[in-house]
Amino acid sequence: EPVPVRLPETKVIWNTFAAVDEEGILEIDFEMPNIDGAMRVMAVVVDEDRYGATERKISVTPAIGLTAALPRTAAPGDLMRVPLTIRNNTAVDRTIELRVEAGKGLLIKGHPEAFEIKAGGSKVIGLDIQSCDIGAQPIVIHAWDQERSAGVEGRMEWSVAVRPPTARRSETTRLLVEAGDTVIL
Repeated sequence: EPVPVRLPETKVIWNTFAAVDEEGILEIDFEMPNIDGAMRVMAVVVDEDRYGATERKISVTPAIGLTAALPRTAAPGDLMRVPLTIRNNTAVDRTIELRVEAGKGLLIKGHPEAFEIKAGGSKVIGLDIQSCDIGAQPIVIHAWDQERSAGVEGRMEWSVAVRPPTARRSETTRLLVEAGDTVIL
């Protein structure tokens, strides 16, 4: 591929060994990664020659959720209107500030910088994006509460592979060349 597609990376938190208390309970603190969706928590326990394992899914919902239908690929000159949904997952009406940053090969235009969203509500806006330059172009969308309340924010990172507008092409020619023959390619 001339410009590889970069997919969002998987977040993994790993704890090696930890001892449980007399009742078989273990509490672990860790820093939550910036995700919107679910985490799978897995545990394996060992006691001499006995073992057991379990896993559970935990829903993870940021205070401000961001969902955008961003493309994986584009060609130079493409114009796109990408729907961006901003969700206020808190119990309080909020004034949300929005910042969209992109690599030098993408132009982002025409989105509001601040707007109101009711508690539990959402707003859909259109991001006008134009691709200008070939290469992997990052996009970072960041939204936060205008009052800068701790933990009330959302962030989304993506990469658009801007590729040449021509299809990949290869040509194979097979010739049988006898000893002493001359071939011009």
